[in-house]
Parts: sequence; structure tokens; C-alpha cells
Amino acid sequence: VSQVGLGLGLITRGLRYLAFAPLIRENRKVFKEYRQHLKTIDAPFDSDFEKKAWQCTTVQIAGLILEQMGYPGAMALQYVAAAERNRSVTPDPLYGTPFRLAECLSDAYMEGHEIPTTTPPWVGQEIAIPAEVRGNLLAALKRTIEDNNRVEWLDKMGIDLSPETSPEMFVSPS
Repeated sequence: VSQVGLGLGLITRGLRYLAFAPLIRENRKVFKEYRQHLKTIDAPFDSDFEKKAWQCTTVQIAGLILEQMGYPGAMALQYVAAAERNRSVTPDPLYGTPFRLAECLSDAYMEGHEIPTTTPPWVGQEIAIPAEVRGNLLAALKRTIEDNNRVEWLDKMGIDLSPETSPEMFVSPS
């Protein structure tokens, strides 16, 4: 979607999955329970569960990751506000609106396998999403989901790594 762009689109949900790493490290047993809970409720995240188990959320961790990667604090604020549907933070056109639009599209697809025709009020700006764009997105998502060669990295473990499958991780310094 041109209003989001590839980079911000990847960051929107990708960082939240990266934010799983500290949760796993903090308490692997509870994280396994969390992943089972997510499968049970058919949701990608559950902030209430995260707060109860770790006293923070993947959204908050993702905001910190953004800052640690060197992105401006204003970007992290817009990211967190979009993910939390925080209407008290005015979305800026550079980061806020794209993050909110990406969240809107991701949520709509996850909830009903559909792409909305317009954005909901929490996005802060009404954006019409043309039928062609919605059709292209749905077709791309369908191809990705049906791809049997797709790698689900969260399902991988240390034993899945080898010099044959991941040679870049086994390069010796010269």
C-alpha cells in the first residue's frame, strides 16, 4: 500500500515478533503457555496476558527496539500509539498515519480475512483503499499463506540450524 510503504509495513508487525525474544529469555515456560494461549484465542498477540506475565507488552518492547536501532523517539512514539490505538497522540503524516494504516489493514485481515474499503476513525485520517489495491493485497496474502515452502521462524529451534541450512551463520573469520 503506497501510503505505508514496504519498510514501515514490515516494521509494523515484524518488530512485535522480534519483541518475543526478551519474553522467551525472561521465562521460556510462560512463553510456551503464551503461544498456546494465542493459538487457542486465534490471535497474534494478547497485551493483557503479556502485562500479567511480564509487566510489559510486545508493543512497548518493539518501541524500545526501534529506538535502540537508531530511529528517532518520535517514530517510536507513533509506532506505539498506532499499535495501542492511542487517540491522544496525533498521528503525524511521516510515521503515524502509515503505522496506523498498516495496523488497520493487518487487524482487518487477521480478524476476517478482508481488507477494508476505508479506514476506521482511530487511524486519524480517512483513507479510501481502492478495490484494485485490496484485491492485490488479498491475492499476495493468499499466495504467501498457501506457499508450502514458507518458513515459520518462530517454530524453529537451535537444532534446526546447520552449516547446510544456514551457511551464513557458520562463516569462520579469516
